[in-house]
Amino acid sequence: MDQPTILRVARSRTAALKSGSNRIRGYAVSGDRAVVRVDVSGNGGRSWVQAELEHKTDAPFAWTFWSADLDLPAGEHELAVRAWDEAGQTQPALPDEIWNHKGYLCACWHRVRVNVT
Repeated sequence: MDQPTILRVARSRTAALKSGSNRIRGYAVSGDRAVVRVDVSGNGGRSWVQAELEHKTDAPFAWTFWSADLDLPAGEHELAVRAWDEAGQTQPALPDEIWNHKGYLCACWHRVRVNVT
C-alpha cells in the first residue's frame, strides 16, 4: 500500500509572527517516494510560494524539511501547505474531498491559523 504524502507546519506555542517577512518551516514525508515540491500559502490557498527543500535524495521514508518566506500584513491569516511526491501525487485541499471512514492517514493540506502583529 502506498503511503500518502503528509506534511506539517512546524510551530511553537509561544511563537509570534510580526508583520513583514516571516520564515515558515515544516516537514513532509511520502513513504518510499521523494517529496519534490512544497507550496506555502499565507491566505488559505488563494496564492502560493514554492518552498525550499532540504532532503537526501537517496533516503526513502525520510522527512523532507522545507522553508519559505511569506510577507504577512498584520491581522489573522490561515497558513496552508501542500506537497507533491515524485509520482506526481498531491494532497486534497480538504478532508471532505476523500472518503476515509476513521480518518486514518488523513493527508489533506495542513492549515494553521495565525495572528500577525
